[in-house]
Amino acid sequence: MNVTPEGFVYKGSTYYLSDLNQPQINEATLDLVKRAMEADEDDPLFVLAIGAITNMPSAILIEPKIIEKIVVVWLSGNALHLPDIAEFNLKQDVLAARLIFDCGVPFVQIPYMGVTSHLHTTLLEINQYVRGQGRIGNFLAERFEGYHDDHFAYSKVILGSRLCN
Repeated sequence: MNVTPEGFVYKGSTYYLSDLNQPQINEATLDLVKRAMEADEDDPLFVLAIGAITNMPSAILIEPKIIEKIVVVWLSGNALHLPDIAEFNLKQDVLAARLIFDCGVPFVQIPYMGVTSHLHTTLLEINQYVRGQGRIGNFLAERFEGYHDDHFAYSKVILGSRLCN
C-alpha cells in the first residue's frame, strides 16, 4: 500500500510475560503508554488487541495510570457457554491474559468461536461497504475477492479469519 511504517507500526514483545514485575519494554508498549497518557479520561484511547495480549499488560505494568485512560478490546477466547474457552490468542500468554482480566481496565472481550466465527460477509456486501473506501478498503476488497474463485452463494468469516494472509 506504499505506506511507511515509521510512526505507525512499532515492534512489540518477542516473549510472553514471565513475571508481573517484568513488563516487556519495547517500542509498542512505550508508544501505548505515551498515547494513553495523552488521552483524555472523558475520551479514552481504544486499543484493539489481536493475538497474544502481552503488549497491553506490559504497558499497564509500565504505567498503571493508563487504566483510567484506555478501553481494551481483545479478540480472544471462545464464547463462555462452550466447553473449551482456551482459544489460541487467550492461551498464548496466560499471565498477561490474567492481568488484563483482573486489573480493572475497561475491557471488551470479543470471543472467536461462537461470536466472531458467526460474523460472515459476502462479496456483494464487501463491494457495497468496503470497496471504494480508500486504499485500505480497496486492499481488503481485493483480498476478499481473491480468497475464493466462485462467489455465488459464498460467504466468509471476516474476523478471526486469515483474510490478510
